[in-house]
Amino acid sequence: MLIFIPNYHLTAFIQSILYNTKKIKGKQHISKADFFSQSDENNSVVIELDEREKIVLSLICEGKTSDEIAKAINRSKKLVDLIRTKLVQKFEASNAIDLVRKSILMGYYVPKE
Repeated sequence: MLIFIPNYHLTAFIQSILYNTKKIKGKQHISKADFFSQSDENNSVVIELDEREKIVLSLICEGKTSDEIAKAINRSKKLVDLIRTKLVQKFEASNAIDLVRKSILMGYYVPKE
């Protein structure tokens, strides 16, 4: 059984983007509608993910750091960083937040409310 402790900073950031309810460091974030209306050419593309990539992607979306993910799946941080890099490339994302946005838009992750 795995127990996950959320990274509250990234989780709050993602929630503020999704629900437009909070400000982080005094900066207003875009609304949920604006966040999801950003066009992506890859919305209809199916990306093949193996089981480990799916697990790491879900943990990234939950706001976990590479260290936390490595401990949760009992692998090295270096391997987690490699998987994270491959996911960013597969989703053609510019960073982790973009990866989360694209994974939600494409249906690979459903945020828990």
